Amino acid sequence: MIAGFLNSCASTPHTARIGWEGERIRFEFFPPDVGSPVLKCLSCNEAMPPLPLQVNDQGIAYIKIDDAKRSSTSHFRLTGNGIDTALSLSEPAPSALKDKLIGRAMILRYAIIYKDTTMAETVGSLERQDEVNLFGESDVFYYIHHPSYANPVVILKSHTVRIQ
Repeated sequence: MIAGFLNSCASTPHTARIGWEGERIRFEFFPPDVGSPVLKCLSCNEAMPPLPLQVNDQGIAYIKIDDAKRSSTSHFRLTGNGIDTALSLSEPAPSALKDKLIGRAMILRYAIIYKDTTMAETVGSLERQDEVNLFGESDVFYYIHHPSYANPVVILKSHTVRIQ
């Protein structure tokens, strides 16, 4: 899970974690008394109004956003009750690829995702500052996961910087 820090008017600072739980996005707040923050998806392709989160007594809220499931990285903003923070969420890797994870990379400029190293077929694209999981590499390519494909696809290494 990725942790984000929340600004609060109260004396105790709030923190939040974001991650996947099944098909839903899970937000966990510490301390749990954050009221009903409003979530805005900054990277979703669909036009979505800000959505209020229903936070339970344990400080946990769930939401399902299909666009986030199909994207390599989704960016969100949470506001309300003294909260104003940004969070990033990576797509869940298929269980078959989890053991092969070798690191992460951040995209430096627009990058095309190719089905394989022949570069004959494109399957998507990534924008500057998107982050991706790495499952292999060659001299020219990184092998990454794309939610629409069971096997890793490739991007050019020259469009990225390795961060882990």
